[in-house]
Amino acid sequence: MSSTLRVNELQNLNGTTGMTIDTSGHVSRSVIPRWKARNGPVLTAGYFGNTTIGSRVVHDPFNNYDTSTRKYTVPVTGVYLIFYQALIYASTTGSLFIRINGANNTSNSGYTYTEGANVGNTTVGRTTYQDLTAGDEIDIYATGANAWYSNGDDMYNWWGGYLIG
Repeated sequence: MSSTLRVNELQNLNGTTGMTIDTSGHVSRSVIPRWKARNGPVLTAGYFGNTTIGSRVVHDPFNNYDTSTRKYTVPVTGVYLIFYQALIYASTTGSLFIRINGANNTSNSGYTYTEGANVGNTTVGRTTYQDLTAGDEIDIYATGANAWYSNGDDMYNWWGGYLIG
């Protein structure tokens, strides 16, 4: 036995639309947890290390990002796409980690890079996915004393993500 469900819109009991399907079959979801933050640990220019990045919120429609701690609190359990980038300074070694509840997640997100003296500064970035539970606090931690640089109005250092399923 087969059945067909024909709808253009899915709503909760209060009438809030959660998903629409247009006449071509394209699906859009109205509420997708997502965020993006940029800058180093502060809003001013300078070198930094052994701290988290993201002191300025670029996008956080559901207010789950805290600029004072530079942490995102996961609102919904699921799989999240997470992306991050930082500028490492010449002749230094540093690592970037996704931390979940304060612990480095080295199995899925650690990245160590050594910048050569003759190369100059380089941006280091990664995109990955992570299973997260509602209430988890995540951040991006940059290791290495003064290995990283922020110009204060930062397009070098940023991170963010969104729920993919």
